[in-house]
Amino acid sequence: MSFDRFFRPVKSTNVRLYSLTLALFACASLGLAGSMEESRLLASGLASASEGRWDEAIRSFEEAARIGPDRAAAQYNLGVAHAALGQRAEAVRAYREAIRLRPFPEALVNLGVELARLGRHDEARAALAAAIRLVPNSPQAYHNLGVALAQSGHPAEAADALRRAIALQPGLKPAYDALGLCLLDLRRPAEALRAYQQAARLAPADPEALYNVGVALARLARWPEAAAAYRESLALSPLRPQAWDGLGIALARQQRHQEAIDSYDRALQSRPDLAEALYNRAVSLAAMGRYAEAARDCREALRLNPRLPRARALLKEALEASGGSAATRVAL
Repeated sequence: MSFDRFFRPVKSTNVRLYSLTLALFACASLGLAGSMEESRLLASGLASASEGRWDEAIRSFEEAARIGPDRAAAQYNLGVAHAALGQRAEAVRAYREAIRLRPFPEALVNLGVELARLGRHDEARAALAAAIRLVPNSPQAYHNLGVALAQSGHPAEAADALRRAIALQPGLKPAYDALGLCLLDLRRPAEALRAYQQAARLAPADPEALYNVGVALARLARWPEAAAAYRESLALSPLRPQAWDGLGIALARQQRHQEAIDSYDRALQSRPDLAEALYNRAVSLAAMGRYAEAARDCREALRLNPRLPRARALLKEALEASGGSAATRVAL
């Protein structure tokens, strides 16, 4: 399961945080000296970035890095711009140069994020640990360290780092989201539920947060509550096939198979290629004695995902129950 969406790099180029009159993160936040021309180029780059013109921003930051007496800020913002374009290797080079010129935690945090996204996990953890040494009470550093640890297959250590981030910044919702997923990986669904519930309290209009609550409740086999959470998520965002699929499972576990089938239908309207929903619908169809339809869904699920052993077993049962031909069984 990918944790990539949980990373939270620091973005100095975001004009929602930095107006153009105060936009010189380089000089104002880092205390760096710079020439008037360097300052003009940095401001121009930030203005371009604020409008999503990342190529122009890169050109301005590259020129500022070329002429400036202290180029760390230009290199940092250059890294942010490359990262925004998904140019991870270039972002890493720019952040490393910024750190070489003047180590500061924002650059180390972002370097760690980009290294983790490139799968260079040891280097990522080293960069994030260095950021924490510079600023021991940085929730962003602990949060991204936790995500990097989770992504590299260390959920217990990740949970510790994420809890540290939450202790430093109790309102850091993405940390609760990532913590919940770590705890599910650790097969601790009750603790995951508490993390997801806190995330939902922090963002009650976030359908993903409510969906996650449903997932944790389903892991605990609390099916009526899981169904209610999925319904709340879908009320906010109806085009969520995974939530419709989850709702169908919760209903099926309560023997409400026709309602479950209706939910799977909704999932498949948005995602006709969702093999799990096809298989789950087949389960409810078979439970209602509709074996031919169940066999059809199993075949389609296996076409989309041949590595669904449960679907193959159910297909065999459905064919036998419906009197499927021997030739059809041999084709299995």
